[in-house]
This record gives sequence, structure tokens and C-alpha cells, in this order.
Amino acid sequence: MGSSLVKIKNMKIFLTLFCILTCTYGFTQRFDWVSFTPLATNYPNGGSGGLSVIGDSEGYIYNICVFNDPIIVGSDTLFHIDSYSRPDLLITKWNQAGEPIDYIHIASLSNNGNPYADELLFDEVNGQILLIAHADYDGLPIQLLGNADTTLAINRGTVLRFTTNLDFVSNHNIPGGYTYGTTAVVKNGFLYAAHGYNSAISKSDSQGNVLWSKTCTGAGYHIHDIAISDDDNIYVFGYYSAGFLSTLTLDGVSITPPSLGNNSHTIIYKLDTDGTVLQGDYFVEAVSIGSPARLSIDTEGNIYVACGYDIDGQSIGTHILSPTTGGTDALVAKLNSSLETQWVTELHHTGGNLETQAISIHPSGKIMVAGSYGNNAIMGEYEFDFAFYGSCFLVQLNDATGQILYAKNFGSLGAGTGRPHDVYCIDDKYYITGLSYGNSNGDPAMANYGCYTQTKTNSFLTCFNDIPFETPTVELVYGSVSLIASTNVDDATFQWFLNGEEIEGETESSIVPSVAGNYEVVVTYYGCTASDTYTLSCLPTTATDVVSACNTYTWIDGITYTSNNSTATHLLSSSLGCDSLVTLNLTIEQISDVVTVNGNTLTATQDGAEYLWLDCGSKLTVIPNETEQSFTPAQNGSYAVQVISDNCNVISECFDFTLVGVKQDVMNQSISIYPNPANDYIVISGITMNTKLVITDLNGRVVLDTIMNSDKYSVDTSMMNAGVYNLRLESNDNVLCEQIIISK
Repeated sequence: MGSSLVKIKNMKIFLTLFCILTCTYGFTQRFDWVSFTPLATNYPNGGSGGLSVIGDSEGYIYNICVFNDPIIVGSDTLFHIDSYSRPDLLITKWNQAGEPIDYIHIASLSNNGNPYADELLFDEVNGQILLIAHADYDGLPIQLLGNADTTLAINRGTVLRFTTNLDFVSNHNIPGGYTYGTTAVVKNGFLYAAHGYNSAISKSDSQGNVLWSKTCTGAGYHIHDIAISDDDNIYVFGYYSAGFLSTLTLDGVSITPPSLGNNSHTIIYKLDTDGTVLQGDYFVEAVSIGSPARLSIDTEGNIYVACGYDIDGQSIGTHILSPTTGGTDALVAKLNSSLETQWVTELHHTGGNLETQAISIHPSGKIMVAGSYGNNAIMGEYEFDFAFYGSCFLVQLNDATGQILYAKNFGSLGAGTGRPHDVYCIDDKYYITGLSYGNSNGDPAMANYGCYTQTKTNSFLTCFNDIPFETPTVELVYGSVSLIASTNVDDATFQWFLNGEEIEGETESSIVPSVAGNYEVVVTYYGCTASDTYTLSCLPTTATDVVSACNTYTWIDGITYTSNNSTATHLLSSSLGCDSLVTLNLTIEQISDVVTVNGNTLTATQDGAEYLWLDCGSKLTVIPNETEQSFTPAQNGSYAVQVISDNCNVISECFDFTLVGVKQDVMNQSISIYPNPANDYIVISGITMNTKLVITDLNGRVVLDTIMNSDKYSVDTSMMNAGVYNLRLESNDNVLCEQIIISK
């Protein structure tokens, strides 16, 4: 393993001055980040960039690159060992935020041959990262730096096994010959590989034991890609040169290309996991053997292939390829498990070459193809401008029809070089690794990944997110005493500036200005930026309105408050033309003005206050010496209480009071009231004509007020609630007061 890494922000590019891709074509997908393993210099031939990318079961990402010049990973700069000058290899482990976690440096110990990185794989059964590699000759010495400096030798076909922490486990040979690269796939702990110029297809276990190996009769069948389906069918796809033999045979299954000559032909074979060849078929006459031919399989067993072609008039199934315009075009095709063509989609250029480098299948089934182009490129309705030294592209296709859903270019868009080498898909995210270089003079070239821009050279790793994306906008609005940045996206970052200078620590969506001046906010969202400015000519003034009130208070904002409040604000206009903000500091004291009656005693319900009892019949005259919480009137009348507590002073409503238990003759006659307690009625007898009857409850509320016009009068009490009531009879100057009980 490499030494501990320091997270350095210049490993990731966060800010950009423009947004080429999303603005030009209105794409809705985004690049979440881009990270680099750059060369220490801008030397244009310092390595081949990122060659392969894979993920493990915990979501970590691994990529491998080849470098000649010193290379920077995290805070470390890596150099060749001693005087050795052949290319070295570097495996880097990343988290899903694009930060390097660890690495292992694989150094060449030879000046006579090179080690080559072909592919990274994850063996889920054994929990291991597999590096598929080859060398110029058998026994080429290498050293694994940082892991006890392990020294070992690799052959023309080799697999090196590491833990997910990049600790070395073992290395084994892969059958095959010559120095051509190896493609491989791992499933259920077994490695299926195709290695060599005339590729040997093999199966081996995790200990390196070769279980079987197959080789075509006839030289020149070089397999570029291998994949295995969910139902354990193995497919290999590669080039066969008809200049060697007219017929290619693998395990008894022969294929004869439709023409001879030195052009390369693409061939696809199908095998089972025991090595039995089930089927083989010719695909198309393509470009040279050095141009990638890629293969991938979906969960339903459909095969997707991509390769370049430069021969006009060919047919694939019922599809006839369009003429090329000089150089190389490319195609993507879907085959079923019987190798029957379902659709073909062409990718074109207007000069130069266009290559497909990798195929990845989205969980939804959509097909993502990564590649590179020179000059102008045309992919369905999408056109990309001239890129002299080459640039990267992504194109997504509908898996059912082959229709191009969208395409976008990225990487070096000017005089530099850009090429994606591999794509790995997790959920909606594609992790892409490849090469980014300056021009042939060693000058760094601007490269773009969505809204991220960079001038670093060599290996890149970027995360492309296939989800809706909106470029940010921002508007500054002034509210109260704050400047507020209103933006259309969530999770954006903010930086405030005053008169062109960054305000340290001001990274929230709002700011409270401390001085007048020109304020600017810059919003950053996945590398895209937006900004807005606001000129503040003078600072607002502030004030606090301290108020104490009883029960309720209506402030200048027109709102009636019933409880304490220290947050309400109101904006006023000052004579200087600047806003002034008033803050309310309100204390509400709750005081009760309720009076209760118990017999002949009136009581204020508010405790702990001062009391003044008032005679309502004498214009609220204070009754002398009546300053207690309770008051017993000496005579019938109307009374109220004034309650005083701190700064509060309230007067209750006037209360009509009738003495209870005082019985007098009315017109010298004996009066009877029955039944008592009563239910539905009471009878009053022995009264004179035109006697007034008033019934009130104990709170003084009048229930009945009437004139009785007979000497015996019946009162309906069926609608009265159960309780005690005061009954008052008045005739001339005579009064009779009595209490009655209504029971239900």
C-alpha cells in the first residue's frame, strides 16, 4: 500500500468560468466531480492515462494507469526506481466523492521490456481486486512499492491479486502467447481470460489452476473483449485477419469471412463454462486490429458490441452501413443470445477517426458507450465540433431500439488529447477513466467535464451522473437587514464578496452587511457557477421597541399579540432613504377580570393583586375600605372590581347582585315558591298583580325577566341547566329574594 494520503483540494476542480456542455446542447445529466492522477510535468508522452476502472462491494472505486514521468497521487510524487526508465503502473483506490484513499505503485525493474496494464476486476467471492497484465517477455521483474517492497516476475499473461486495501495476495500466469493484451472476466470466483495474439481462451481458479484452455486454429484471432451472461454463457469478441487463413476454427466451430485480404474481420464466439464452443459467427469487416472491439451483456442475455469500420456497403443482418467520409466510423449493435442482429446504430465523423472504447449497461437497461473522436463528430441529432488531437464522448442508446437518447463530449476539447478507456456503472452513476493531455509541445490544454475545467495531464477519473440536472441561477434580494441569495437548486455552495474581495467565512445563503458597498455572491453547483451583485448605498438603522402590556397588545404592524414576543420586526423608511428595522420586545402580563359569586360574597379570581371594589350604580365610585379580594355587599346593587398588578390595571364588568335569603312580604301577603328543588317548573303564589320576576344564575347572568299578571304564576324551568339560581320579586318598593335549585 502507499503511504497515508492527504486530501488536497487541488485534486478536484470545483470552479469554472463557463459551462460548455450543458449550455450548448441543453443536457440534463451532470458530472459530479473529476479527479486526476497528474504528471508532475506536462510532458505529452508521460503515460497512457487511466486504463480500467472497477468497484468493490463497499462502493469504493479503483482505477489503474501507466506513467513514464513522475506522477502525483494525493500528496505523494512517485518516481521510477533507480535508473529504470520503463513505464510503471499505479492502482488507486477512491471513495465515491472522488478522493484518493490508497494506492499501490508497481514499478518496472527492467530497461528491456515493459509491463502493461490490461484490466481491473473485482472477485466478489474472494473479496479481491484483480489486475490483468502482460509483459514484453516472460519473467519481467517488477516491484510492488509500499507493500513490503515485494519483488516478483510477471509473464506475457499475468493476474495479480490484491485485497481491497491493496495488499498483495498472489500472482498467476494466464495461458497464451505473444505480447498482446489480455481481456478477462470473473464470476463465482473463476477467471475467464483471453490472452495473446492468437488468443487462448481459458478458465482458472483463484489459486491459478488452469481448468481448461482453447485456442483457434489459424493465426491472427485476437480477442478484445470477453463477457459472461447470467446463465453462464461466455462470449468473446475480436479481430481475425483474413490474410492468414480463409477459415477460423475454434473447437470444431468454423467461420469463413466473406472476403480475403489484409483487412481485419470481427468474429464472435459463444462458449459454456466448461469450455465447449456452442456457436460462432462473423460480424463485420472492421478497421485494424488495434482499434477496440467491445462487448457487454445485459441481464436478459442480450449482447451489445461496438467497433470501428471503414469499409462501405457492408451489411449486418438487414442493416446496410452508411458510407464513411474517410477515416474510421463506429457502430453499436444488439444481438440476441443466438447471435442474431436486433439493431445497428452508426456513429459518424466528418474527418479523422472515431473509436468506441467501452460499453456499460445502466440498471434500467440503457446502453452507454464511451469513445473518442477527432475532427467533427455526428451522433444522431448531436454534433460535436472539431477536436484535432481527439476528445471523449458518451452516447446513451435505447436498449430496445438503438435510438440515441443523448450524447455529450468532454475532456480535451481544444489542442489537447482526450480519450476515455473504461466505464463502470453503479446505480445511476458512471465512473469513467481515461487520458487527458496537452499538445505535442507539452503545453497544458483546457479540458472540460461538464462544468469542471482543468489543465492537468495523464490519468483522469470522473463521475457522470445520469439524473436530471439544472444549471444554477441566483438572484440577490434585500430583506430586512440581510442580503439573501435566492437560487433554483438545492445543496449549492456560496461565497460572498465585498468590492471584489472574498469575505472570509461568509459561505451561507444570506449575509448581514456590516458596511455599505458592492456585494456579490457566487453560487457553485457541481462545478457550474452563477453570480449576482447588489449595491448597498447605506446601512439600515435598527431599533428595539420595549413594551409591557396587559393581556393583549396591538403593535405598529397591526398585529394583536397575546403573549411575549421578541422576534417580530417591522420595516420603516428613514429620512436618509435607508430602511430602518424595528424589533418588538414585548412582555405580556396576563391578569384576570373575572368575578365569581358564592352566596352573598363576590370574589375576584386574580390572586396576588390590589383590589378596589366599585359601585356601578354611582358611576364606578370606589366603595370605602373594600380592598380585599372578596366583597360582601350590604345591599342589592351593581358592582365591579378594579384589579391592579404591577403595571396592569383592569376593571371587571358590572355585576348585578341580589342579596340571598332575605324574605319580605309583598303587599302584605304571604308568598309561596314550590317545588324547590324543581325540575320542569316552579309555582309562585300569593303575589299581587304586575309583580316583576327576575331569575339570574350565580354569575349574574339573567335567565328570566318578566311581569306576572296573576296571583299564582307557573314558571317553565325545563330548559334551564341544573344548578342554583337567584329569584327576585319586585312590587312597588317591596322586594323578595330567594334561591331556587334546579335538578335534572
